[in-house]
Amino acid sequence: AKMQLETLGFIPTSKDIAQTVSLDTTTRSNKNDNGGGGGVLETLSQSMEQLYEDRYAKLAQETIQRKVRARDLTDRALSACEAFPKGTRVVVFGSSANGFGSPHSDLDMCIQLPPSSSLVDKEDVNGSASMGKLAEILEQTGMVDVNTDRLTARIPVVKFNCPIKSEDGNDTVLQLIECDVSMQNPLACINTALLRTYSGILPEVRILAAIVKRWAKARNINDPSEHTLSSYGYIIMLLYFLTTHKATDQGGIVNVQDKDSASSSSLSQRGQGQRRDGEEIAACTLIPNLQWMDPAWLQTPPGTP
Repeated sequence: AKMQLETLGFIPTSKDIAQTVSLDTTTRSNKNDNGGGGGVLETLSQSMEQLYEDRYAKLAQETIQRKVRARDLTDRALSACEAFPKGTRVVVFGSSANGFGSPHSDLDMCIQLPPSSSLVDKEDVNGSASMGKLAEILEQTGMVDVNTDRLTARIPVVKFNCPIKSEDGNDTVLQLIECDVSMQNPLACINTALLRTYSGILPEVRILAAIVKRWAKARNINDPSEHTLSSYGYIIMLLYFLTTHKATDQGGIVNVQDKDSASSSSLSQRGQGQRRDGEEIAACTLIPNLQWMDPAWLQTPPGTP
């Protein structure tokens, strides 16, 4: 308890959420009888929805368009780099692609080689030399603050800022998009596809995830380098809670990893492929973009181009 108080600033309650929901229902009933408003959880939910609308949803479309431009500019620089075989492309992963990002999140990208191909330089085992050449071209094409400090990492990474300029012909920089581009990172792409599926099944999950990530960042407990969880870790924990907690009768969203449970128990009682309110759930595969992966990847060690 002492460590929790020092780290978090409070001691988390171990009370079953079912008790909290029951208490909130009683409070809401009493307030309604007295002409008051809803309970604590209802008020909190409304505040979360409003915060998400103001800080995330309203800026989402404009942010997406600018990140698409940053990806296209990076892809153009990649096409000009002779260190990579023809057909190599830039793939976006992480929060900018999984549905759980914020307008201020950076743009994570990776280099994806064509199936069964290799780098032009056969001696460039992990791709660091090729990534170094790409960094030079990125700088030549207008990217700023190009950082190559992580080229020696297991998976080489180049960090840079992409200036997004006005489309009216002048050189006004509207925004600098923070970008990371790494050598092939297939596992990250698969994880992104999984989270994207969940965020599409129940959009409300995005609101919960945004609030949890915002809370964790405010308390400085979302930095793996400081031995705390990453944003990905928090989202996985949230998804686990929503798919397994008893208070929600097998969860608020369908566990796409467990096809058997999706067709048995409580789901069979209300009709497979439907929520409790009768709304149909769109059928989805576990990893919709698995076909992107080169079959040879399964036999190669992590970080191998």
